[in-house]
Amino acid sequence: MIRLQHLATGRNLHSHLFPAPLSRGQEVSAFGKDGIGDTGDHWNVVCDDKYWRRDGEIMLKHQDTNMYLALSGNTFGHPIHGQLEVFAISHPDALSYWTVNEGVFIKPSEMINDPKSHAHTEL
Repeated sequence: MIRLQHLATGRNLHSHLFPAPLSRGQEVSAFGKDGIGDTGDHWNVVCDDKYWRRDGEIMLKHQDTNMYLALSGNTFGHPIHGQLEVFAISHPDALSYWTVNEGVFIKPSEMINDPKSHAHTEL
């Protein structure tokens, strides 16, 4: 399980059982603040390999509703003209695959148990 936080606002990627404004699929929004939120902020990483590879595609499956994060193809007229609607769908398709362009690598939890050999110097 992961929780994704928007760097500028500190809000979490969130979903719940409300309709999305344009597509009427499941709404995805920003919720909480600075690490505070609820289970609607929990996503599971779905990938082809045992580990999430930096150059590989993934899907994000919402833990509470079992829906997949995707693009609807619809665009908003406001507040940001041309912004694409992100929503959640029950069956993944071509618009539910994501790649990572930047981020911070965190070692798997089993490696953290030995602080001498696996210190986090990047944080």
